[in-house]
Amino acid sequence: MSETKYIERYWRDATPEDAIKDPPMVARFRDKPLEDWVVNLLRGIDRAEGYWFSDGNAQGGRIWWHCQVYDAPDPGEGWRLIDAESETKQEGDEYLRTDGTWRMADSAPFCHRDIFRRRITSAVKYVPFTWVDREELRGRWIVDSCGDEQLIVRIDKYENSFCVNSVPIEDVLFGWRFLETNEPVGKKVTQ
Repeated sequence: MSETKYIERYWRDATPEDAIKDPPMVARFRDKPLEDWVVNLLRGIDRAEGYWFSDGNAQGGRIWWHCQVYDAPDPGEGWRLIDAESETKQEGDEYLRTDGTWRMADSAPFCHRDIFRRRITSAVKYVPFTWVDREELRGRWIVDSCGDEQLIVRIDKYENSFCVNSVPIEDVLFGWRFLETNEPVGKKVTQ
């Protein structure tokens, strides 16, 4: 488990009640205040001398003096929480209202006491069409790099490549867009 995906503000000191929750909570442990935290799952407590917390280690667990649990709200499917300390607000971000609903955030900077979320978007990349894909191009309208609208009517094959309306396909991807979708003239690849 890596601690990098967790937002600092949502860590809180663990209670005995946290140790008996099912499924176990994500937690971080240490024995001394200045030690680095170790992230694992909270599996239970030992009440012999105060509270000692047990982690989810495969060897039966280790006992720790200090434990904090990660208690972040659920941002909903397709969303992630925003770390207001290290991120800047973007259009489309939402904040959690006191009634439990999410609303569109205004353009003011983050208010650090509020909880914000952002839609998760997959990385989209465009690659040049290949000769096999040429029929996807034929008869479509494009806007070229000068802003002129053209109908794709000519596709010429060369040794290792081909041209669309006399322009090499590699150059078409940069600066040309489909008129109907305003997307680059290329195949969309999701990463």
